[in-house]
Amino acid sequence: MRYLYQEDVHEDLLCALPLSTNTTGAELFKSLDGYKSRQLKWSICVGICTDRDPAMTRRLSDLTARIKEVAPEKKKSPLTAHYSDEVWVTKLAYLCDVFNLLNKLNLCLQGKMKTVFKLADKVAAFKAKLELWGRRVNRGIFDMFQTLAGILGETEPEHSFSQLVHDHLSLILKEFEHYFPATKDPRTGKE
Repeated sequence: MRYLYQEDVHEDLLCALPLSTNTTGAELFKSLDGYKSRQLKWSICVGICTDRDPAMTRRLSDLTARIKEVAPEKKKSPLTAHYSDEVWVTKLAYLCDVFNLLNKLNLCLQGKMKTVFKLADKVAAFKAKLELWGRRVNRGIFDMFQTLAGILGETEPEHSFSQLVHDHLSLILKEFEHYFPATKDPRTGKE
């Protein structure tokens, strides 16, 4: 179940219920409705997401139809269409990973007892990682981006996506070179 809490999206398990009979859409709904009627209101249901497991697809479509019957006032989020767009979700996962890596770099550049030499080493190491990641992306390897790798699983992304990621990493590297040029290295004192 996904929900907003303190301006952030959280994802938690709603419940784990035993099914006394089969896992039909009707039984799934009956079990979930029994739980929800004690805990939550159907009127706040804004969407239904599934993991598209082939073994459960038919059952889940039956469950979805039943939920729509009791929650006809289902509100549409402007992001609903995007979450079913695999390309959009893949790009979002990549951006989450890149911003996470930039945030980690940012945090390690802050604080007391930092010397310009150590900071230059951190920036130089990150620039080298950007180059390495670009080469790996060209070979279809995305394991350095955890969220993206989790979404891709064992599937190989399209070449256009790999090219997009490579180009973006190249642009980030270019910006780092602009602000932290290798020709002005404080560790050597040379231009």
